[in-house]
This record gives sequence, structure tokens and C-alpha cells, in this order.
Amino acid sequence: MKRICLLLTVVLVATVFCFPDESQAACKRKKATVVAAYEFILHQGRQESASEHSFSIVLEWKSKTPPQSFFWSHDGALLPCRVMQYPADGRVTQTLNVELRPEAIEKGTKFVLVPMVGGKYAIPESIGTPENHTVYFSIDDKKWWSLTPKTIIKKITAAP
Repeated sequence: MKRICLLLTVVLVATVFCFPDESQAACKRKKATVVAAYEFILHQGRQESASEHSFSIVLEWKSKTPPQSFFWSHDGALLPCRVMQYPADGRVTQTLNVELRPEAIEKGTKFVLVPMVGGKYAIPESIGTPENHTVYFSIDDKKWWSLTPKTIIKKITAAP
């Protein structure tokens, strides 16, 4: 009887820890990791003028399957992202010039996401209510993964 109880306990524990549901991240494999996230703040000359804010998120792709699309959530909006080549010198600025096609991203590739502002974009239903400052991405347009940067580095500049 003790052996049966012990066996059932082991099976139950193994089921809970090795077969998580969608909300558990214990056994999930990472598809990508956040290397860095930047918020560029551009002051428009006078202090009372509104500042312009833009974001750049550096990711490293970990999956063998290339991504299909990326979104960035900010202040209740879900913005589609342009995928830009990671600079060879590692300096991420507001002006990145080389765009990548998501299907060209391979395992181990570093790239920069630049959210596109303006316009209205449909939020994929499977994302639900997006969390602020979170990257959402899909591989097959059916399931969405999310990554939240631990910190966002602020880079403040003044208008010329």
C-alpha cells in the first residue's frame, strides 16, 4: 500500500512539473531572449515642450524556426515592429538603416525591434490584453509568446 501511495505521489509530482499548462514557464523552451531595451527621449528645445519617445528592443533568437511577426505594447497600444539588423559595433541608436525580413532570422541572430507608431493595427485575438512594455511574437500566427525586458535604458538627447 505504501508503495502504491509513493508511486502515485511521484507520478503526480512529475505531471505537475514536467507537463505545465500554458501559464507555467517551468518547462518551456525559450524562443528568444531580450539582450537590451532602450527608450530614446528627444527634448524639443524648450523644457515645456513635449518630448518624443521611441523604443528599440534588442533580441537574440534561440529557436530553429524563424519568427513571423513582432508587436510591442506601450501605453495600451500594440504596435507592429520593424526588424532591423543589429549594428556590428553594438551601438543601438535611433537611426538604424538595414532592415531584416523575419524569415531570414536564424538561431543565434541578434536583431533590433523598432515599434512603428501611427495608424491602427488589429490586435491578434490570441494575445488578449497586452502587458505594458512587452514584446509579443509568433512563429506560426496561432500561438503568441511574450518577453518583458527587466530594465529599459533611457537615452536622453536634445534637438539640434
